[in-house]
Amino acid sequence: MTVSELKERFIQLVNREIWMVDLFSQNGEIVGLATHRLEPDNAEPSGQRVFLRQFYVSCQNRRSEIGCRTLELLIRSRFHNKSRIFLDVLETNPGRKTFWSHTGFVAYSTLMERLVEKADTK
Repeated sequence: MTVSELKERFIQLVNREIWMVDLFSQNGEIVGLATHRLEPDNAEPSGQRVFLRQFYVSCQNRRSEIGCRTLELLIRSRFHNKSRIFLDVLETNPGRKTFWSHTGFVAYSTLMERLVEKADTK
C-alpha cells in the first residue's frame, strides 16, 4: 500500500471502530505502527484477548531487528501478563508467516474461504 492508502485506512480504523494505535519512531522518524484492541473471548479466564490487526514496519526498515524490537516493546508496554494475542496472516504472504513464527507466534486455527461463482443461467 502507498503511504496515502495507509493513511486513509488508518483514519477509517480510528473513526469507525475502537482501536488502540501505537506509532514507533527511531531518531525522530516513524518506522512503524500497530493497531490492536481487546475483544471478548469466552475461552479466556479474563474474558478477553488481544487482536493485533496491523503491525506495519516501513519498507526500508524491514529485514532488520526493528520489527522484533518494536513488537517486544508493544507487548511489554501494552499487554498484561498472560495476555493471548491473536492476529491474521494471509496465506499469500509467507514472509510474514516466517516473521510471526520467529517472534514466538504459533498457528492457532486455519480460516478457509471459498468464493461462490454461479454460472450464467440464460
